[in-house]
Amino acid sequence: MNKEMKELTQAELAELLSDPIISHQLKKIIDCLTAISAIRKKEGQDASLDSVWDFTVAKIDEQLAGLAGVEKEYFTKEEIDALSEIGFAQEVYRKAVNL
Repeated sequence: MNKEMKELTQAELAELLSDPIISHQLKKIIDCLTAISAIRKKEGQDASLDSVWDFTVAKIDEQLAGLAGVEKEYFTKEEIDALSEIGFAQEVYRKAVNL
């Protein structure tokens, strides 16, 4: 979590998770992790949650590095935020051009 963010109380967390948009996004993330786990299991690789999570984070870092044209194994929070904004802007531009 972001260091600047305060820790959420149980009530705040429950309210946040009750948001249908957040709930839907979490379901999509869980579905993706489940699919990756199934693929890894089929390939005879470790399909545990920790392994799938580490694999996923590494792949996201690789894609962010490719997006920025940088080869790095670790990104700071600020770098991830900046790269995410760049990727989002590029996706919005692509969609606008397609319209």
